[in-house]
Amino acid sequence: MKSVLFNILGSKKNGTGHIYRALSLAKEINLNYKIIFITNRTQKLAIQNLKKTNYVFFAYPEKKIFKQIKKHSPDIVINDVLSTNKNNIKFLKRNSIKVINFEDLGNGNLSADLTINEIYQKPKKNTKKILWGEKYFFLRDEFVKQNKNKFKKIKNILLFFGGSDPNNLTLKTLKSIYFSAEKFNIKILIITGIGYKNISNLKKFIKNKKNIILINNTKKISHYMQKVQIAFTSNGRTTYELAHMNIPSIVISHNKRESQHKFASIKNGFINLGKFNKKKFLFNNLNLQFVNLIKNTNEYKKLYNSMLKINFSLGRQRVKNAINKIEKLF
Repeated sequence: MKSVLFNILGSKKNGTGHIYRALSLAKEINLNYKIIFITNRTQKLAIQNLKKTNYVFFAYPEKKIFKQIKKHSPDIVINDVLSTNKNNIKFLKRNSIKVINFEDLGNGNLSADLTINEIYQKPKKNTKKILWGEKYFFLRDEFVKQNKNKFKKIKNILLFFGGSDPNNLTLKTLKSIYFSAEKFNIKILIITGIGYKNISNLKKFIKNKKNIILINNTKKISHYMQKVQIAFTSNGRTTYELAHMNIPSIVISHNKRESQHKFASIKNGFINLGKFNKKKFLFNNLNLQFVNLIKNTNEYKKLYNSMLKINFSLGRQRVKNAINKIEKLF
């Protein structure tokens, strides 16, 4: 029986998006393939999530990952581990293993059979082996089935800064906008991920405060997105999901890598405040942007209307079609 091996990340530092994408892909692979997952032992969130599935998985020391992949002798490897090294990819190729990478800006991306960089825009110099941009965004199952939001007056907002929120932007944003939300009688929905480590401080702040709902580690975030009109978020794959749901958003990048994601822009319905910096970032500006959207309905509607042109429904099929040219997995 042929096999496909997923090599993934999932930690407080790297978030949980790699896990969910891999699981969504695995769910659609045909029954002619055995599915194996591996991760390195430092990726606690990946291990935690994989334990909840019925998939076979292994955790190895990081330096031994690619040698262990060889021992499993898969027909194809799907790496969702951020940047890869060309020596590791060439090692797999020398052992007759087909390689597909996701979200890879490392020098291994050119050595793979296919790289899909859906959250990065196409550079001037490109190769056919790398697919760029939002047209290749693999929308998760829950969003495919969820109805998109209709235009409404701002009454509910969402705070979600990824599965781990390493900069604790959830609490920092809440503190900066809370009194404005209270003034305009706006309800705040906060969602934290499995890797969020500041939950106790967050709970202390919201204790005895009105109009705040805290959800910790939901398995269906689209259900809650359907209830809000504005979101505050980091600059990862969640921006695509918010655009799909027609939710104008204020975006802060956690790090340099996120700041390279160019989709979250005014033309697509986002106010992008750039990369978070402890010394320089002005949360007062974030609050001013929030208040402006509440007061200025026309400005808010422009952002909403910008999202109506966005359609990710074909992205899943484009990804599967591209992979099938390498190996008939779907």
